[in-house]
Amino acid sequence: MKTPLTLSFVFVLVVAVTHAFAEVRTVAVAISADSENSGYEAWRAMDGNPDTMWHTQFNLPAQTPWIEAHSIHCGYGYACGYDHHWQAVPVPETETANATGPWRQSKPGDNLPGPHELRVDLGGVYEIDGFVYTPRSDRGNGTIRDYEVYTAKEDTESPPEPVMKGRFDGNETSNRVEFPKPVACRFFKIVVLSDRNDSVFASIAELELLSKDYRFVAKKPISISGEVREVPRIPNAPGDPAMQERIDEWNLLVERFKTPRYWNAVEDEVYDKASLIHPEDRDPADVVLRRLDALVENRYPDLLGSFKTVKDQTDRIAVQDVRKRFEAFCRICDLRAERLADVE
Repeated sequence: MKTPLTLSFVFVLVVAVTHAFAEVRTVAVAISADSENSGYEAWRAMDGNPDTMWHTQFNLPAQTPWIEAHSIHCGYGYACGYDHHWQAVPVPETETANATGPWRQSKPGDNLPGPHELRVDLGGVYEIDGFVYTPRSDRGNGTIRDYEVYTAKEDTESPPEPVMKGRFDGNETSNRVEFPKPVACRFFKIVVLSDRNDSVFASIAELELLSKDYRFVAKKPISISGEVREVPRIPNAPGDPAMQERIDEWNLLVERFKTPRYWNAVEDEVYDKASLIHPEDRDPADVVLRRLDALVENRYPDLLGSFKTVKDQTDRIAVQDVRKRFEAFCRICDLRAERLADVE
């Protein structure tokens, strides 16, 4: 004999099924780190792909200070690079003032010793129940051993004590850590105190923040267009104002390569299209060379001989040789500046 379903049983069943299939909202979050290597940027730790990872900077010899991919500011009052990767316009003073606060520290350079830290800005206050750390699949350099976790509701806070600290044995495929009770926070930071190989590095294949109703994923720094190109930046030159001016010009143009839709949108509004970033431009040296070519053709034909010389020199330099490309960039800018000074 079959037992008839009671109304209360049906109600409970419906509620249970509804809850089980309740939609989990996806929240895009901003990721930053004290150090990151090109191709292993901080955002890759929360991109949902365990085959990618965040890794601290490692790929340049310490004696070669020509490529620093992660400076925060590039001059002219602009916030550039990975701390404000989605912006190509001046930011408010209040934002730049906090750029070196306790939740935005950075230390560019190769093979720097820890502790290292990965920071997550959730964009609002959420309750976090814990996290899951997935190490790189080969358990290589940077695989976390000792760690601490900090949280805050404001980025000006500097909590005196971690909300969680512990040690991984380094052999797990993933590590689930649950807090004693949910923590309400906007900012989450994991500090890597040591790695299983006793190296100076830190790495995370995936970091999942646990929350009942939310799934947190990284904002990808290149989301404006598939045509966005990453061009290496040049580090600052303290004490050399003339060189710093050229570095600022290069780095500012580097940021312009990240906004192709903007240049497409204003193409019909500019007086001279030579002022735009063109699809064929590979780096700032190409940009200033093409602009100088237009200037020579239209206004200063007497520079043709000098221009051909510097153009031939630049064309022979592979775009991967950033140091020599920057030196060529400086020569082009100097030639332009000398001619404009003669006019004045």
